[in-house]
Amino acid sequence: MIVYKEGKILPADQLFDLYESIDWTEGKDKEKHSTLIQKVYENSDIVFSAWDGDKLVGAVRTITDKFAHGLIYGLAVNPDHDIEEIAKELISKCMAKYPDIRWSAEAEDWEEPIFKSMSFEKSKNSFLNKGNCPV
Repeated sequence: MIVYKEGKILPADQLFDLYESIDWTEGKDKEKHSTLIQKVYENSDIVFSAWDGDKLVGAVRTITDKFAHGLIYGLAVNPDHDIEEIAKELISKCMAKYPDIRWSAEAEDWEEPIFKSMSFEKSKNSFLNKGNCPV
């Protein structure tokens, strides 16, 4: 049974393993990169995680002004689990925190059908400057 938790402090090694399960850490040093991933979650506004026993199997984070706009980032679900079910639950929990604001999402191709099934529409008006992001 999957248990969902809210909280920004997640084990760095398990975050790395989760990212590794979806090929987001290729060529990265685990010791160094684990800490960077952990800092990203700690500095987010809302974080929900999914647990199978003591194993982290899903996570999502958001940045929001809590009044008008929220942005969902870094949705990650271990492919050995029910990706769609866990992803939808994590997204729903974030949106429920501030149900009346406009939510946007940065999404991978595999996530597009999940977001569309939750009434998100693909936008033509988004821009991304990747900068020199270490994560």
